[in-house]
Amino acid sequence: MVYSPAREVTAERSGDRMFVLDPQGRVLTTLNPVGALVWEALPASAENVVDKLCAEFPDMDSAALEADVRRFLASLSRAGLAVRRDADG
Repeated sequence: MVYSPAREVTAERSGDRMFVLDPQGRVLTTLNPVGALVWEALPASAENVVDKLCAEFPDMDSAALEADVRRFLASLSRAGLAVRRDADG
């Protein structure tokens, strides 16, 4: 499964934070520094995002990191900020 930013989503970095505006322009979501790194890694699979974060934070527990990344990507998808598709298409 590959996650990509949804069409018409606007995102802008300010310092270590990312501000993401939904496609309708109604909801502004602020991502913390790690969330911003995840956002900037898109489009990517959860596994690719985890690999990038493990390289950035080598002392993190990779299993816990993977669970957190999967939950976060699913929440982005539920909020309409990201879309997921099969890796094949």
